[in-house]
Amino acid sequence: MSIYEPILARLNEQGGRYVVVGGLAVVLHGHARLTVDLDLVVDLAPEAARRTISALVGLGFRPLAPVEALDFADAARRREWVKEKGMRVFSLYEPESPLSTVDLFVESPIDFEELYRKAERIPIGTTVVPVVAIPHLIQMKQAAGREQDRADLRVLEEIEKRRGQDEIAEPAVPAEEDLWAKTSWEGHAQWQLERTLSATPEQRLAWLEAAIRIAHAAGAIRRTEVELAVPSRSRGTPS
Repeated sequence: MSIYEPILARLNEQGGRYVVVGGLAVVLHGHARLTVDLDLVVDLAPEAARRTISALVGLGFRPLAPVEALDFADAARRREWVKEKGMRVFSLYEPESPLSTVDLFVESPIDFEELYRKAERIPIGTTVVPVVAIPHLIQMKQAAGREQDRADLRVLEEIEKRRGQDEIAEPAVPAEEDLWAKTSWEGHAQWQLERTLSATPEQRLAWLEAAIRIAHAAGAIRRTEVELAVPSRSRGTPS
């Protein structure tokens, strides 16, 4: 079973409304690159947010920030975190698993109802999850503007372009492949993208999780110091 599926399945069971964004969405749309965190934009209405947090706490997740997990459902507290602490995501982690981290956006970067309505429903194992549509993902990456976001943008725009061409193109007669053209740097990159896009979401996710485990075993992804620091912290309001 996928390391992500139990989390998303529990959210579905508890009625938490969410959309998968970030690196996992990039992988599910067809770009093979490493990511660990599960990034979610969630319905921030009080009851919906409470269901989401309760589902995660029920799985053993605890907040990185020294606050109570259910404080996330309080809009006033979230505004306080954004204004006073510069918070962008509310991170939760599972102490026994360095590969399990969930980041919840404290402010929806795009109207949630629009994001949720236009999300693609993609199966992960037996669980169907809403994954941000590529145009919205591109919009979020453009707004973030980090180095990894810029790298993702180039591939996402190419994937979106290819999808558009596939939708309007008439079936073509297969042509003889120029295999030598795929041996240049540019040709090889295009060939790798084509192979990744031909994979199913399950195959893309299996590759990602295998890469994560290899990286962790090699020491590239380390257990964070948070696990040592959090037990000794006060669980009250932020200092």
